[in-house]
Amino acid sequence: MELSYGDSSIELDLDPGVEVVKLPQAQEIASSLDEIGQALQEMGQRLRASQPSRVAIVAEDKTRRNPELPLILSRLLKIIQASCNAEILLVPALGTHPPHSTQENQLCYGVSNLASVQIVDHDCRDLASLQPVGVLASGQTLQVNHQVASAGYLIVLGTVAPHAFAGFTGGRKGILPGVADYSSIRRNHAMVVRKEVGLGQLSGNPLHEDMQDALRLVKVNFAVQWVYSPGGKLAGIFAGDLPDTFDRAVACCRQVCSIETGQPADVLLVGCGGHPRDDSLYHGQRAVAVAAQAVKPGGLTVVFGRFPKGVGHPVFEHWLGRPARELLGLSPEEIDVGVHSALLLARNLSASETWFYTDMSTEQCQRSGLRRVPDPGWLQAQIRRRLGAGERVRVIPDGSRVLVNTGGA
Repeated sequence: MELSYGDSSIELDLDPGVEVVKLPQAQEIASSLDEIGQALQEMGQRLRASQPSRVAIVAEDKTRRNPELPLILSRLLKIIQASCNAEILLVPALGTHPPHSTQENQLCYGVSNLASVQIVDHDCRDLASLQPVGVLASGQTLQVNHQVASAGYLIVLGTVAPHAFAGFTGGRKGILPGVADYSSIRRNHAMVVRKEVGLGQLSGNPLHEDMQDALRLVKVNFAVQWVYSPGGKLAGIFAGDLPDTFDRAVACCRQVCSIETGQPADVLLVGCGGHPRDDSLYHGQRAVAVAAQAVKPGGLTVVFGRFPKGVGHPVFEHWLGRPARELLGLSPEEIDVGVHSALLLARNLSASETWFYTDMSTEQCQRSGLRRVPDPGWLQAQIRRRLGAGERVRVIPDGSRVLVNTGGA
């Protein structure tokens, strides 16, 4: 079988006893505009009634590539312009990420749409651009971009997909971390030390609950949330109020992204899904999180990711090189952005003996405490030996887009 690997693929010569998990099949939505037409009309009515002087649209940034976004953004802009005489701001939900280039904005949001909006580059560290909006239940004073806080009407656009520590992307993440201050983002991400944090986990997840609490302090008037199947088809689109649209999108995501694996595998081969999900180890973490849920404790995991950009984050790389027990022993006060991802990866790697089939050099892997598959022959020998011993060997072709259901095993 073939596994996506960077911009191409690699061929795996699998023995007959190897199980290949099939990706869920989802019916593609024919017209996203038809699905949310009524909600868009109601938004226009509210705009005509309230006549805000400023409308802010917070939209996911380049790390969540959404091919449907320019189409829906175009329709939103037409409705806003027909309903009120407002200044329209487009705010990429950058969180701690660097601002987009002009070309990146064009790719994300559509060239023609940019002529109708003013781009606001959120900087979570620029205190002069932030405005306090209240105190979260955690005790943290939340600050958000002042142009978002002062908008008369706020729209949030995002994709809901499995997320390694927030449970799912989308929804509340448009506010925290999307347009929040660095201190609030750091404190939120430090909650990764809690065991309730994980892929697809919302109930009891303090990190998710903290993000959700931000919606109590920042009034979102309208939201559009997308769901894509593991195969990249549009499986759902939901428009209306937050958090209702997020909750409906999560339910859809669970339905179309869950894979049935039965008993955990003794040996698990998991792909990161190719470009852009294996651009770096930082981008490929979700596949490792899936593997940790689908392999027996102490089993063997092999993660396939080209990682042409290496580890992908300097703080993440620095901390990955530390002993796992040091990472796993950190307190929330010691965790900064980037460190949180290293801690979670260390926890997921500890679930099994994990190796990486990657273009990263042996030296790069050793610096980050990673085991590198020396050659395809080594891997083939491992699989045949394990199969000969009666062990269960399984392949998840794309671990970056799925949720694991082990059937309670």
